[in-house]
Amino acid sequence: VNSGFALVLTAHHMVVNCIKEFGTDEWTKKIVKCVGAFAITEPHVGSDISSIRLKAEEKNDFYVLNGVKTFITNGLFADLFVVLAKVEDKPTAFVVERDKNVIAKKINLNGFRGCGLASVEFRGVKVPKENVLLGIGKGLRVVLSTLVKSRVVFSALGLGIAEKCFELAVKRAKRRKAFGKSISDFQGIRWTIAEVKAEIEALREYIFKTAEDVDKGKDVTLESAICKLLTAKVAKKSADLAVEIYGARGLIKYSAVERAYRDVKSLDIGEGTTEIMKEIIARAINL
Repeated sequence: VNSGFALVLTAHHMVVNCIKEFGTDEWTKKIVKCVGAFAITEPHVGSDISSIRLKAEEKNDFYVLNGVKTFITNGLFADLFVVLAKVEDKPTAFVVERDKNVIAKKINLNGFRGCGLASVEFRGVKVPKENVLLGIGKGLRVVLSTLVKSRVVFSALGLGIAEKCFELAVKRAKRRKAFGKSISDFQGIRWTIAEVKAEIEALREYIFKTAEDVDKGKDVTLESAICKLLTAKVAKKSADLAVEIYGARGLIKYSAVERAYRDVKSLDIGEGTTEIMKEIIARAINL
């Protein structure tokens, strides 16, 4: 319902999962007492994460990080970051605690407002060598493994938006009158509502099944991509339905329906774009 806040939890959950799988008990104890952020995207790098430019230079017992990450959820207020950087030319994942050399600038996104989205500059940040996750050059494995699980959580967020929009649409359709009857009595409206209901129910079952498979330790690379691809479609359809039924009221700024309509487009982009999800699915069926 409050997707900005939900995204804060989703992003934090990414860091928790990452540290739980690849980190130490010490870091696990820390992350449950603070807010985490996953810092991958850069001004010139989105889906092609192997092309990152942020550098980590070895100096004595430390690595020194210099560079900028952008579109980082929780970037404004996170205490701890998982950062993908290059050691020479090897993508490597680091756990980085916030200090005065971690400088965040707020980004005003159209949707998911309130999620602490920011550009984050790492200006000579010292990171102990023991803060490397899995090992030098293993950063892509860390990131991709984390994203597979996180896409299921992100999909649940989108499911929540779809469900709320559907609930609002049904209530409004029953109350709104046209030509002497509720607009829910018109076949065009009824059938569209029925379609969205069916798609939401199917999506929920698939997300929950995939989440159970994650808990069982199964590889859900394909399933999580399907979850995210379908979630973006269903949530957009549900939000569009709600705006259509609300009419002009659905376009009033900061109303629940208008906010959801802005939020859902981000489901096509966050946690890997819709196009990347299609590529993952295509590869899984050997195309």
